Parts: sequence; structure tokens; C-alpha cells
Amino acid sequence: MTSETGRTGRCRSLSAVLCQAELGCSCHRVPDGTGRCSAVCSGFAPSPRASEVPSRPATDPCILGGLFREVGDADSVLIEEGLVIVDVGNSVRKCINDWEYGELDAAMMHACFAVDGTRRKLYQDNRDNNTRFTKLLRDNYSILGPMGAPGVDLRSTRFPVRVLNPKAAGGQPDIADVIYGIHRCCHGHGEALPEGFELMPDAAGAPRVTRLTVCDGKVRLSDRIIFGLLAVAVMSPVNSLGESVPDGYHLTFGDETRMNINDWWGGADRFEAIAVQDPTPLVTFDFGA
Repeated sequence: MTSETGRTGRCRSLSAVLCQAELGCSCHRVPDGTGRCSAVCSGFAPSPRASEVPSRPATDPCILGGLFREVGDADSVLIEEGLVIVDVGNSVRKCINDWEYGELDAAMMHACFAVDGTRRKLYQDNRDNNTRFTKLLRDNYSILGPMGAPGVDLRSTRFPVRVLNPKAAGGQPDIADVIYGIHRCCHGHGEALPEGFELMPDAAGAPRVTRLTVCDGKVRLSDRIIFGLLAVAVMSPVNSLGESVPDGYHLTFGDETRMNINDWWGGADRFEAIAVQDPTPLVTFDFGA
């Protein structure tokens, strides 16, 4: 694992041993050579591209509120007045399809929707969306980390990024705050992702490499974080019943472990036994204030 300082003296990059892609067959696999996460596909045709049209602002800065409409494939978002209820299984399916097409922003949007749908079912209280979304991620760093950011101590690493109302201890954003404050909020409002926060395409690239760059208050995560978010949603016990994807959709961990998504709904308690077979030392990164 290496870190480098860029020409400005403030840019840092992280290269960690990670996943490898085996593409070129009708069923794309992204196995991971060292026990880290990855992606999937199936022989199914990708869903039509979607667009979101919010009709009115919500009271929460980042609520999926008002009216959202998915063109051509509305079954993943059920619409009620002032409320969006996410079908987690369809969000997972559409995320994977978009990733295969190289549409990383769309894939990240649907990954966030899958987490949103999960936290709606899990937390039946009046806490704001930010609190519930980031709590779900923090409560599952043992899944999000190995699957989306291996080698990074997500509990202690903080990022020099400005987001609205970070919830991490100490007041400086952790990765949950970055995902919510930047990716989830922008995609939830149909806004373009700010320059400098684009995901980096690692999952289909060189084997055993993931990247993380921090430069001038901006963070670029690896697209592997998409599959970390999917794993958090799929494995949440609250999704053990009533969710599904077409046969063939799966996540992978390590060289041999293929996790068929329909067999892993609600399977968080089984993941530790897999992750412990190939542990990665965790490093706390200090990117400076």
C-alpha cells in the first residue's frame, strides 16, 4: 500500500491491493484476488436509462422527497405524495446493470437508493435522513470496508471535505458523511456530482488495485465503494424477506467465494466468517485538515 504527495503538496493517493476483474464472458465476474469485494453481472439486458424529476423541495436538505419518476422502469421507486419508497431489489439490479455499462454515477445513485430503502425499513423513528443513512453505514463498516475500501480504517479515518452537518465523532467527515453529503445528496436531487468527486473505475481494471485520492478538499473514491454499499443493503437483516433480483446477480469475495445475491439477503451475520479468511490490516489515514 502506498501513498503519494502530489505537486500541490496537498494531494494524496492511495493504492491498495484489491480486486481483479475477469471480463469477456456473458456473465461478467469481478472476483477479487485478495479477499476484497466486487461485482457481478448476469446475462440480463440492462434496464433503460432513468431520469429523476423532483417536483418540489423537501424539508430535509437531502430527502428523496417530492415526486421522482423513473422513465421506463418505475418499479424500483414507488411514488407517494411527498415520499419515495425504494424497492431495494430493483435498486440493486439497476445499480449492477448501470455499472456494467460504465455509468458509474447512475450505479452509485442506485446503490444509494438501496441503502435508502434499507434505512427506511430499519429505522422507524423521527431522526433526520442524514442521521439514519450514515448510521446504517457506520453500523456496517465491517461490511462496507472489506467490500468497498479494503485496508482503510473507516472508523478512524477522516476526510478534509466540507459537507453539511457531518455526523462522525469529532465533527470532521468520515466516509459515511462523504457518501451521504456528496454522492447521495447530489444524486437524490438530480444534480451533477461536483468536479473532483468522480468515482474512479477500478473494479473492471487492473487486478488487486483500488484507488483513493484526496486533493484540495475533494475526495475521489474507487467505484468498488458501489459494491460495498450494495453489500450493506443486501446483507441487512431487515431485507431478509421480500427482496429479490433475477438469478445470476452476485457479489464476489476472494478468489473463490461467489455470493449469489438471492442467497445473501439478510446475511450480514454470515459475512464475518468469509471476511476473516483473508483479513487485511487496517490503516488510519491522516489527510490533514
